[in-house]
Amino acid sequence: MDILEQLKREIGESVTELILNALKQETPKMVKSAMNFVWTEEEAAEKLKVSGQTLAGYRKDGLISHTWIIPPSKWVDGKAMNGRPGYMDHHIWDFLLRHETKAGKQKLTFNQHIKFQKM
Repeated sequence: MDILEQLKREIGESVTELILNALKQETPKMVKSAMNFVWTEEEAAEKLKVSGQTLAGYRKDGLISHTWIIPPSKWVDGKAMNGRPGYMDHHIWDFLLRHETKAGKQKLTFNQHIKFQKM
């Protein structure tokens, strides 16, 4: 039984080492991809195949939800002094579920958007 216990411990240690090494290599990639979850107005317009001006019009008319991207340097005494609109995937998905966008003669619908959701 000692040999089996020793073998079990050694296998456990080697598997743990393999997993930890894999996590060390993959974690930076995962963090980098997770950081790109807010799209700028230009990026969101490209995803929707409309111009930045058209998307800004949709935003101002309340047709698409958005959030604000405010860099830390723009906060003064706990208040945001300036920022720019940002769009998360759920803002784009919600808009596509409720509207179709025209890009020239092409219409972009929710089902077509699935193909390039993470360009």
